[in-house]
Amino acid sequence: MAGATITIVSDLVGTAAPEEPLFEDSPANPIRIADLGKKVALFFIPGAFTPTCSVSHLPGFIAHFDRIKAAGVDAVVCASVNDPFVMKAFGEASGAAGKIRFLADTTGKFNAELGTLFDATPALGNMRARRSSMLIEDGKITWAFVEPTGGFTKSDAGTFLREALGVTDAPALEVDPKSE
Repeated sequence: MAGATITIVSDLVGTAAPEEPLFEDSPANPIRIADLGKKVALFFIPGAFTPTCSVSHLPGFIAHFDRIKAAGVDAVVCASVNDPFVMKAFGEASGAAGKIRFLADTTGKFNAELGTLFDATPALGNMRARRSSMLIEDGKITWAFVEPTGGFTKSDAGTFLREALGVTDAPALEVDPKSE
């Protein structure tokens, strides 16, 4: 999938999750998605502490963390093309550290392999991950939605619960106006 432009849900479905490690808390702590459990909820944000990420995307996964876990998910992961120290601080500031794992794609290689890296240099200073959410089961992506650059329409926790996990009473997308 490297270099591909992902625009629809099914482009990644059936592909293997990248083997490229992400990092938790420090560059000395590499984590492979496959090592987090049989069923992993992974969502990427373009930047920690940025408006939509902080006010709408992450809070939805925090609010629905227990429902996601109750649906059999072993780990819920928030990741970004960033350094592990910023992701650790983002997790601590959100109050979700210890529940949601906050991982850094320090070089962007994980997202490059997925085809979800985009040039955010004008706004964020470097290449970043497109906003997305995906379910990874036994190392394979079984559900995914990658937003168009700048979008936030279906990578939210409610859509993830409904479409990836089959929870029929999950809420519709809720976007906090402060995130715009």
